[in-house]
This record gives sequence, C-alpha cells and structure tokens, in this order.
Amino acid sequence: MGVRYYMQNRFSKETREEFPIRISMPLYMQLYNILRQMIMDQTLKPGDMLPTESELMKQYKVSRITVRQAINLLVQEGLVFRKSGKGTFVSPISKINQQLGTLRSFTEEIRMLGFTPGVILHRHNWITADQEIAEKLGINVGDLVLEVIRIRLANDIKISVNYSYFPEKYGRLLENEVASLSLYEVIEKRIGMISKAFQTISAHVANKEEATLLGIKYGSPLLRVERVTYLTNNDIVEFVKANFLANLYRFCITLMK
Repeated sequence: MGVRYYMQNRFSKETREEFPIRISMPLYMQLYNILRQMIMDQTLKPGDMLPTESELMKQYKVSRITVRQAINLLVQEGLVFRKSGKGTFVSPISKINQQLGTLRSFTEEIRMLGFTPGVILHRHNWITADQEIAEKLGINVGDLVLEVIRIRLANDIKISVNYSYFPEKYGRLLENEVASLSLYEVIEKRIGMISKAFQTISAHVANKEEATLLGIKYGSPLLRVERVTYLTNNDIVEFVKANFLANLYRFCITLMK
C-alpha cells in the first residue's frame, strides 16, 4: 500500500471525516472527487454556494490552480455553475423521468428525454448462478451465467450501476459486445427479437461497490429496478438489477379509469 495523505471534510458538523488520498492521483482530481461526492449525496444541495477558492485552499492545503482545475471539472460535468461576482453554486438537478408501460432500452429512454446516453464497462465475467439468479433466469443453481457490470451515464453524469446476467447459451453470443451502448440492440442483432419484460421497482441502499462506482456514500438511497427480459420464443434472455441515483431518477406512470 502506498503512502497516504488525508484531507479533512470541513462540511461535517458532527464529525470531521477524513478522506484517504493516494499520492498517485493528482490533487485536483482528489478535490474534484470529494466535492462531487458531496454534491451527489446532497451534503451540498442544489443552489448551495461552494466554499470560496481561498477557503478550499486553506482547508485542503492546495494551490489556487488545483482548486480551479477541480471546479472546472465540476462545471464541465454540469454539476456546478459560476455567477460572476457571486461565486460557484450547485446546479439545479433535473430529474430523469422514465415513463412506465412501454418496453425500451435505457439508451432509447435517455435519448427520448433529450440526454446523451453513455456507458462504462466495469467488468464482465463468468460466474455460477446462485438461487436468485437461477430463479430469475429459469436455470439451475450452479449453471454458468455471464455477469456484466456497467455504469450508465446521462450527459456524462453517472446515474446508475447495472448488474446484468445472461444464461450461458446467450452469454456466449454476447460476451464480446458487452461494452456496446445498448445491450438490447446487441441482443436483437445477435440472438433474436425481444418481446416483453417483467419489472419491479423498490427502495435500495448503496453497498460498498455501488457507492464506489457511482461516487456516492455507502448507504446512500437508490432506486432498484429488477427486470427479466424475454425473447419472442418466450426464452428468458436477461435478468438485470439496475440501481439508480434516487435524487436524479424517477419513474412515472399514467393511470386510466
């Protein structure tokens, strides 16, 4: 383990948290990550003013150029904005509204809402199905499945981490294309047409891996969407657990009487 330095978080009123800082990461990236996490977990809320450059320099013992580089990254990401002569403020968060009732891929939904979709492939590997995965995919416990873990983006902002599972016979056809923007498009190109899906939505709290991948605190609130997707031959092709940032995403449905 390399040498570590520690930065204190002055925004915590009850405790002074320490952030582990690795010497291999540029200081401006470390400060960016700290401020970004505070925005995503709403320690800093929409409309809040960030500390001044001088305050950040004093608190974190970094140079003015380091502070400016960190804030520039936040501005580029759309998380903060500058008001001339007043300071830097946390941007209002426009929630992504997904209408329920029509089966679309994440990529389609994001594009329809006017955002630019993106994806980061975290990892993919072959695992043996546990009880939950086996039941969802209609296979036996211990059968091989392809696990794909991806972070989904909207306008370059991380909004969800998705855990997808494919039965072996379909996973073999997909494993070389799991970095593609839309897995639904790959499925329909390589395997067959998708006909339907069953979906549940529930409250969830971020575990350590999800928190790390989304840049939020452990235990932060998430919306969990579980979806089982079927082909036209009624075969189950995918089981996915998608974990969305609760402050950026909401689901809408129209009820008719």
